[in-house]
Amino acid sequence: MVGPRWRHKPILPLLALAPALLVAVPADARRVQASVARVEAAGVVAEAITVTLDWPDGAAEGALELAARRVRADALDYELREPRWTCTLRREPEGYACAGQARAHGFGNGRLSARQSAAGIELALSSGNAAITLALPAGGGDPALGARALPADWLQPLLDGLWPEAHFTGGTLAADLVLETPADGLRVAGKVEARALGLDTDDGRIAAAGLGLDGTLAMAFGTPATSVDLDAALRGGELLARSFYAALPEGDVRLSLAAEGEGGRWRIPRLRFEDRAALVAAGVLALDLDADEPLQSAALEFGSPDLALANARYLSGVLGMAGLAGLELGGAVDDGSLALAGGRLQRADAVLRAVSAVDQRGRFSLQGLDGSVGWRRDGSVQGALRWASARLYALPLGPASVAWRSADGGLALREPAAVPLFGGALRFERLAWQPARQAEGEASFSLALALEDIALEPLTRALDWPAFGGTLSGRIPEARYEDGVLMLDGGLQMQVFDGRVAVGALRMERAFGVAPTLVTDLALHDLDLVPLTRAFGFGEISGRLEGRILGLRLVDWEPVAFDAELLTSTTAPDRRRISQRAVSDLSSVGGSGLAGGLQAQLLSMFETFPYRQIGLRCRLENNVCTMGGIEPAVGSGGYTIVEGSGLPRITVVGHQRRVDWPVLVGRLKSATAGQAPVVD
Repeated sequence: MVGPRWRHKPILPLLALAPALLVAVPADARRVQASVARVEAAGVVAEAITVTLDWPDGAAEGALELAARRVRADALDYELREPRWTCTLRREPEGYACAGQARAHGFGNGRLSARQSAAGIELALSSGNAAITLALPAGGGDPALGARALPADWLQPLLDGLWPEAHFTGGTLAADLVLETPADGLRVAGKVEARALGLDTDDGRIAAAGLGLDGTLAMAFGTPATSVDLDAALRGGELLARSFYAALPEGDVRLSLAAEGEGGRWRIPRLRFEDRAALVAAGVLALDLDADEPLQSAALEFGSPDLALANARYLSGVLGMAGLAGLELGGAVDDGSLALAGGRLQRADAVLRAVSAVDQRGRFSLQGLDGSVGWRRDGSVQGALRWASARLYALPLGPASVAWRSADGGLALREPAAVPLFGGALRFERLAWQPARQAEGEASFSLALALEDIALEPLTRALDWPAFGGTLSGRIPEARYEDGVLMLDGGLQMQVFDGRVAVGALRMERAFGVAPTLVTDLALHDLDLVPLTRAFGFGEISGRLEGRILGLRLVDWEPVAFDAELLTSTTAPDRRRISQRAVSDLSSVGGSGLAGGLQAQLLSMFETFPYRQIGLRCRLENNVCTMGGIEPAVGSGGYTIVEGSGLPRITVVGHQRRVDWPVLVGRLKSATAGQAPVVD
């Protein structure tokens, strides 16, 4: 039907109305009026037609007026109301010709001309640079339809019938077509051209802008299903289909497709897209344009000789929706294939050649990735991947190979895989991934991981931690990520500072989202204090450290709660000494003074002091740390941090029981930066 966005557009179907009436007008009449109930030509039906002819005696020409109550093309779902054509009719050696203005209700003017001769009837409708021609051969041959610089929105009623939610936003069309009008509808075939074509849907999920093409088109309307056959060269432009975005080059791209559909349901039994420099794809599709997921089923084969170019032209939208906006890709993909059914991916396969992937946010990178990848919702497939180098955040990973298997929708290692890291390795004893069970859910994975002799000095530098030596070994017996929660069962055992750190059961929410939250317990066993205090710049203390940090809770990697106790061992055989600077640093942390037989001004006379035990406690809650030490300090109301032994004897007493957490953090930073506080 004619809609508001068709106002002031010339009249396309009137081309088929004029010829049938022109031949019926007697040329020797002064004034003739006639009425016709119905005329049908070239698939267009005109109803309630009136004809008026004024041709004075002896005149070389007359005035012809044709009007109708309605003109419709049912096959195209196209209708005009109250069309009217007024033209000047004249005789020619072989027939008649008439040219003048044409209009319809709600439309602007167009110039319509008609010529009848022994060869047939020729009509032309023009408005500005736009023109449409229709040639009706004598003897019943197939009509020929031509167009040049035709505004795309002239064809909006045709698009309304095929796809009601879509509308043209710009562009021009040209065509040279042959029309067939069988009893069951209308068929057109021939050459077509589009320039700067634009299209949009009401929900904005599908759009095109600046699209150009040249090719051949065949369409059939009015049969049980509309059919389209297109073979064209694409000439640039942009396409958007939900998360898929394409920026087409100006040339060297071809599209070939066959489609048939009714309403919003379309079947595409042949599709071939060729951008030989970047991406080639072929297969079959089924669409439901009214569904939330329009792509209902597909079987496609694809390949890319240049992933960098394919990324720039076709992959940016999909990667952006996957949280990988700006991902830089390189290499090639061969023998790719995928299948969808019921709007869900069923299988996918590809062979990778020298693929690289670099995340612009610095989260990961891969270089020299080769091998096969595949996935099956049902059934199974297996393959192997290898890479030359990789990086995970600041951690450089060495070359590695992994053998994988997909079964029943999941992916898993077929055998343990070792990934080199700082002279040691991350050994994945088990790694399994499972996609989301529901559309709105999240994928899950599980793993068992061993850390083997990883050098701590380069690791701590890469993580921007205080640098210290040694190696890191440990094991994560079971880790799972499901429904946005990362859980470590059984904890992680790490060998560090000649002792052991045990991480208890760990739970992390929103591990890869906003404000991740982590909850765990830590236990410290027999840590050598000499390398530990050197690493953190906290003076120097010798001896062994035991401790626990219970209920540790981090939000966005900042501690908000814990109950910590750190105590030196009184039974270890190690020599127990504390340096002058360490005394000052501990005094600063506890807001303390000195007690027990040594004046503050004499502190500088000694480099180290013997001690019996050192202890510090902190319970963090509501941004306040409740402090404690080894035991209450007798007569001071404070708590003992350092209990001296022998001579010279020193005891450090803390006086502040409640310390704002930001203040305590500031004191620790000052202490580890080597800024010795004033000792009262």
